[in-house]
Amino acid sequence: YKPIGPIRLSPRRLYWSTGSEIGDIGFMGEWVGESLLKPPNNKIINYWFKKLTNYIVRRKDIKKPLHDAYVIQVKDSIQAKAKWMNIADVGFGISQVLPLVSQLVAAERSVITIEQPESQIHPALQADFAELVVWSMKKRHNQVLIETHSEHLALRVQALIHKGDVAPEDVSVLYVQRNEKGSTIQRLRLDKQGRFTDAWPGGFFPERRNDLLALLED
Repeated sequence: YKPIGPIRLSPRRLYWSTGSEIGDIGFMGEWVGESLLKPPNNKIINYWFKKLTNYIVRRKDIKKPLHDAYVIQVKDSIQAKAKWMNIADVGFGISQVLPLVSQLVAAERSVITIEQPESQIHPALQADFAELVVWSMKKRHNQVLIETHSEHLALRVQALIHKGDVAPEDVSVLYVQRNEKGSTIQRLRLDKQGRFTDAWPGGFFPERRNDLLALLED
């Protein structure tokens, strides 16, 4: 069981090797550097990290005088003359995405729980995060539980089902709603075309539809 919280640690200028198991990055991403230590995980992490952030990442060990210390560096993959920078010197969101990517790549045959991954991912890239989740399920045989409000993520999962990249029976969408008696959980089923066969309760997809209809009426 490998849980990841909604807010990961702020980026550090200097990290220390912990000797923790490669494949577990910690609830707040405190061991994320361990996953960058060895190939092929570091190469796969870079593939997905670049896809989600347009950055590549590396771990650079400090030999002397701090034998167990290292830094995490990132570089813009778009700019031709970009230089490696300490992760503490780039946007906060970069440090929040890296633990998610690292955990989904490094863990194998594990249960991974992620809270609100979309909070630090640009809306245009939240859909790509869904592809990483499916990849982790299929290639690493992980079970991934996500608490999310991202319509983009849900729509991409539907598209992946429609394309045949993931089976509808391998996806479970649970809608939690509060009422006067407490909280209820409703499962929303998907068919082989990626379409929901159960009606969505109010407050998620219907919001976008209602806003668009209001604009058309005006």
